[in-house]
Amino acid sequence: MIKLENIKESDINIKNIWSTMLELGIQQEFTSGDIIYKQCEPSSGLVCFQEGKIKLYTLLPDGIERTICMVGTPHILCETSVIDGGTNICTAMALAKTKVVFISNEKVKRSC
Repeated sequence: MIKLENIKESDINIKNIWSTMLELGIQQEFTSGDIIYKQCEPSSGLVCFQEGKIKLYTLLPDGIERTICMVGTPHILCETSVIDGGTNICTAMALAKTKVVFISNEKVKRSC
């Protein structure tokens, strides 16, 4: 997970990169309780988290849910599975009205 909360107003370059990334994807909105992506499913790309609150959690083999963290904005999620081509390592659930931008693996790789 990449934290963007420490971006300074004067750091125009990072803000330009964030804006450019958002233009590559498709925005979706979720309401509280909606699943944004699921653990062990193939990653569809980066998730740029713009608004709301998200809970990241994992389900253990015995069915117990283990909360990893609560995430605020702005954040980039799923970068590990984009890099290694693997599956999502956890589940992301919206805890409030939430806006994210999904950027496909293909667009991420073409942009790098």
